[in-house]
Amino acid sequence: MGLTAERTLLLASLGRATNAGLIEAAPLVDRRIPAVELRLDALLETPDLPALRAAFRGRTLLATLRSRDEGGRFEGTDAVAGALLGAALDAGFDLVDVEFARAGE
Repeated sequence: MGLTAERTLLLASLGRATNAGLIEAAPLVDRRIPAVELRLDALLETPDLPALRAAFRGRTLLATLRSRDEGGRFEGTDAVAGALLGAALDAGFDLVDVEFARAGE
């Protein structure tokens, strides 16, 4: 399968240590970029999912929780990861990134 304009989604990826840092970055993302990935594994505090969703209103929003094994910082269990990604969907995030190793869980 080749990439085409119809099958390609350009997104910005943001990994900040705080909710405030992510929220402050929202207006810095070029408006021509329709989707934003938030690297929740980079946060050093509990994600404020409703506030993050609100900050990126009008954009497709992807929650990513990358484990250490996959190059990220998340050290929690599969159950914790699933609960957090589920909470992101409940808060209005459009997509979640599920690592292949966790996909069967």
